Amino acid sequence: MRTAIILAAIGTASVSALTASGALAADAVRSGHAEFDAYVTERIVSTVDGGVAKAMILDADGFDRVVKGKAPFDLLTFRCVSHARLAGDQFDDAGSCAKTDKDGDRIFYTWDSNGWAFTGGTGKFKGLTGKGVFTTSYYHDSGARGFELIAHHVGDWQIR
Repeated sequence: MRTAIILAAIGTASVSALTASGALAADAVRSGHAEFDAYVTERIVSTVDGGVAKAMILDADGFDRVVKGKAPFDLLTFRCVSHARLAGDQFDDAGSCAKTDKDGDRIFYTWDSNGWAFTGGTGKFKGLTGKGVFTTSYYHDSGARGFELIAHHVGDWQIR
């Protein structure tokens, strides 16, 4: 349902144009600077409460949308696992994702409190590296569904 709402918001024609341009860009563009948003739904799988701090394992999924620049990783879907720690007002997390395009090619992506990184891939993404920073531009507790967020990414990438 959330995907349908988001796709309706950006428009069917825009999605078709982005998909077509993403396929062409994958063959021609080998490096660049890009901004993309990750639309994420995450769920707490397990929690450990130590009284003064909590640790959580989270499972997440969603999709990416390039919002500026040219990049071959537009409209990827992803699945992630992460570890988060909350001690007082201090929060940190780190995780890893497998991002997959419509052809089944994958990117391995990691993040922590210092930023994000692409650390390889398969198919057209073989040799992909990249890194940058992200900020959460939207966050919502959806109850039993989990947490919804949009993470805005900025960074550089290349395929060697």
